[in-house]
Order: sequence, then structure tokens, then C-alpha cells
Amino acid sequence: MRKKIEFFLRLPTGLKAMIGSAFLVAFGSFMVTPFLGIYLKQSVDMNFEMIGTILALGTFIQFGGGVLGGAIAESFGLKQTMIGSLILRTAGFLLLAASVNSPVLVVPAILIGAFGPALYLPANRAYIVSCVTSNEKPLFLSISNASMNAGMAIGPLIAALLIIQDPSLLFILVAILFSIIILIHQVTLPTVAEHDSARRFYEFRTKLPEALIKVWRPLLVNVLIFYCYFYFQNFMGIYASGVVGVKFFSLLTLLNFTTMVFIQPILAKWIASTNYKIGMTSAFVSLGMGMVIMGIGSHTALFLGTFVMTLGQCFLFLRGDLELVNLLPDMPAMAFGVQRLAMGVGGLFSGIIGGKIYRIVEANPGNFWQIAGLQCAIAGFFIPILFSKKIEAMFLTPKMAKELHIEPN
Repeated sequence: MRKKIEFFLRLPTGLKAMIGSAFLVAFGSFMVTPFLGIYLKQSVDMNFEMIGTILALGTFIQFGGGVLGGAIAESFGLKQTMIGSLILRTAGFLLLAASVNSPVLVVPAILIGAFGPALYLPANRAYIVSCVTSNEKPLFLSISNASMNAGMAIGPLIAALLIIQDPSLLFILVAILFSIIILIHQVTLPTVAEHDSARRFYEFRTKLPEALIKVWRPLLVNVLIFYCYFYFQNFMGIYASGVVGVKFFSLLTLLNFTTMVFIQPILAKWIASTNYKIGMTSAFVSLGMGMVIMGIGSHTALFLGTFVMTLGQCFLFLRGDLELVNLLPDMPAMAFGVQRLAMGVGGLFSGIIGGKIYRIVEANPGNFWQIAGLQCAIAGFFIPILFSKKIEAMFLTPKMAKELHIEPN
């Protein structure tokens, strides 16, 4: 333990700040994000289909905008991009606070706030991988993930006490926290030298087509990952609050994120080295099994299902990141921007389709999780087909495959 502490203390100040900020950003965000569905239903009185659509749009901007965020970070610098994104996020929370008395503001609040993470996370992750060696990337990405998941675990516990009693106070407190995070970034990150942003953006634009050719299949896999996962993030709060209560839902998020904190760093090397197709298929099946178990609806089933789902999530999230970073080693912000695009597209379809499914099975919501689990299993068994040589031949010429494509392990 002492050696680990000394190792962390020797890290550059900026790198330590980014790892710590990952916790604070996730902590603040997840005091709000998991409860938006509950807020829209109970305080704004929206129907399930409208809730699903709004959350889908917010998710698409938040994650799908990551490609734009990666482009901006590559062109204008990591520090500048992160600070600008945090300002947008803070404005979104302040608008949410105002929406308590003026519900017409709730949609622009969600959409404006969503632009913040779209810009922030590609720059944040690019900063981290730029500070470490290639061999250290799996470790530090998993540490960053663990820091984020620790924040995600603790945030909902506090928010569960406020979201029903005084949501405006919750939103204001989170806005204050993000103002502090802006100050941390300004003080701890080294000042970046001025550079020709127009030239860098031109270079980025010329490299983009080649980059997308390299990553199109891992990109599609990431879309499937987040399409399946966002069923949990968008709809578990509504489901759990109806069958076991809001406070128990906060315990489920604690279990989900705490498992990610402790399990993923331990398994980081194994996740990075295991067979891609077998590992992804198995992880999707684990995700689906967990959701099917959740559909039973008892306290025990919700705990067990969340744990089984999270085991699959540990593998899918980290390996999905690593494939894109390994394929685009010279464009880390772009790699994470592409990953965020996948999250946005997956989240968009998950919110829209999930909202329609939930409305249909509203009388028996346990069926929602059976349908979600089946989709996870289908996605898993699609992976070997997607990475077959026949599929590759349909989209890539032999020259392109030789020069641009790197087959996963």
C-alpha cells in the first residue's frame, strides 16, 4: 500500500488533478443524471415516451458530440477545451435549478448541460494517456475509470435525499461544485503554449477519413455496448422507484459503480490481453443475464442482477476504450471522441426504443428487462460475425485492409 501511495505522489501534478477531477465531475454529474427520469416524471409530469426521447437527445449530444469534442481538443488544446466544457455544464445545472419553477426551461437545461461532457471527456482521457507510456495505458485508464465510478457511486446516495424534497437545492449545489472544478483545472494544469489551431484542425480533418476506416468495427461494437448499457442508466431509476423505492435505487447505483471501482483495475491486464471476440461475446451475455435477473423485481434479484450486469460492463467499457486508443495512437482525443460518438448513438437509440418498449409493457415492467436482456445476448453473438473475414472483405479492399486495419487480439 505504501509503494502505491508513493507511486501516486510521484505522478505529475496535472495527471493527479485529472484523475481526481474524474471523481469530482462524475460525483457531481451523477447527483443529477440517474434521477432525471424521476424528476421529469414526478416534478414535470412527462409521459414515459417523452421522457425517453428527451433523455435520448441529451445522451446523444453528451456522448455523440464527443467527435466534435475530440476535434476541438486536438485543434485548440486540452486545457482550454476542458475549462470551456465545465462552464457549459455549470450553466446547464443552473438552468435545471430554474426549471423547478419554470418547467419550460427543463429541455434547454438538459441539452445545454449535455454539451459539457461532449467536450470534456475526450480531452480529459487524452490528457491522461498522453502522460503515460503505452504499457501504462490500461492501468491508468482503469484508474481513471475507477475514479469516475467512485464518484458515480457516491453521488446518487446524497442526491436521493434531495431530488424529491428540494431538487432546486440539489442543482444549485452541483453548479457550485463544478465552479470549484473549473478553478482546479485553471490552477493545476500547466499553461499550454499558443499554437496554430487552424493548421492543427486542417491536419486533423485530413486524417479523419483514414481514422474512421481503421475503427469502424470497434466503433459499431461500442454503439452496441452503450445501446445495451443505457437501458440500465435511463430506465432503472423509474423501474426501481416503482418496485423498491428511490433510496434502494441509490444502493443499486452504489453497487454498480463500486464493483467497477474495485474489479476493473484488478482485471485491467487480463481485459487488455484476452481474446477480443470471445471476451466481448461473454461480456454481452453477462450484461443480458443481469438484466433478465433484474426483471424479477425483488430486492435480492435487483442486487444480484446489477452485480452480474456490472461484471460484463467492466470488460466491455475498458476493452472498448483500449481498441480505439490502440488503433489511433497518434490521435488520443479523437479516439475518445469516436468512443463518445458510439456512446451517443447507442444512448440515442436506447432512449427512444426503450421509452417505446417501457410504454408498451408499463403494466408489467419486469418484461422490459427480459426484452433488454435478450437484446444484449443477440449483440454478443453478433460480434464473431462482425469480425469475420467475409464482413471485412465486403467493406475493405485488400490494400486498405493491409495498410489500415488492425485485427483485435
